Amino acid sequence: MRTRRTFKPEFKAKVVLECISGEKSASEACREYQLSPVLVSKWRTEFIENSAMVFEKN
Repeated sequence: MRTRRTFKPEFKAKVVLECISGEKSASEACREYQLSPVLVSKWRTEFIENSAMVFEKN
């Protein structure tokens, strides 16, 4: 049985930013990092939904 991979938040952010900035297409990032397109799409959605938290005051 194959073990499930885990990814650090920094890696997820790197992949998503590469896709959003246009540096790579989602399919290119998936191929390069051997990721599922569904997974990258989920990361992108989560990134966008939580982006407003950057501007919240403590």
